[in-house]
Amino acid sequence: GKAIVVQSITNATQISQCHIVYVANSGRKQFKGLAAQLSRQAVLIVSERQLGDGGVMIALPLVDNSIQIQVDLKEAQSGGLTISSKLLRIAAVTR
Repeated sequence: GKAIVVQSITNATQISQCHIVYVANSGRKQFKGLAAQLSRQAVLIVSERQLGDGGVMIALPLVDNSIQIQVDLKEAQSGGLTISSKLLRIAAVTR
């Protein structure tokens, strides 16, 4: 029953209204400038890149023609988020 709104983020003030931020490859440079501000908010950060880009909590890289799910628990916990145990069962987890 809740609305889903998709929008492009260009500055940190827009992030305060978000629950999930998806970082596409094309937005990596802009994301690096916002990463520190995002870490102070309970916002789930998802990216198509592999883990290792600071701030990304869930990565969905294409590996051998299939999407792999990677979860960085340390990043999620530092953002005040808890990842579902159901997701953790099917993901590659980094602690």
